[in-house]
Amino acid sequence: MAAAHGLFDNALNVPEIKTALAAYGYDAAKVQSERAKIAAFDSANQRREAAKGAAQQATREQEAALQAVSDWVGQYTRIAKVALRDKKHLLEKLGIGVRMSKTAAQRAAPQKAAATRAARKQAPPPQV
Repeated sequence: MAAAHGLFDNALNVPEIKTALAAYGYDAAKVQSERAKIAAFDSANQRREAAKGAAQQATREQEAALQAVSDWVGQYTRIAKVALRDKKHLLEKLGIGVRMSKTAAQRAAPQKAAATRAARKQAPPPQV
């Protein structure tokens, strides 16, 4: 942009350049008009960059706020699960998913643990 401004400033202020451009139909008024277009473009470009920066800042602030809410909800959920451990219906009213029965893995865990203990008793002691 500085080069464009310099070009048009020189065209207006240096007599040799002014004369050469006039031969091609660029009198002082037309050069001034073209320089105004460059200035308008520069101004619009600066506004666009400022808006882009503001949008990026707003996105960062939004993400930070969302993270803070997410952290709070996680903490709230953990506290509610402990406080309402024996009142599963209240947890459901809060929208916290509650498992009413054990999973298949949880139901099979005692048998698996017993089998593991029995296998260890049968195995010879490790050589050191």
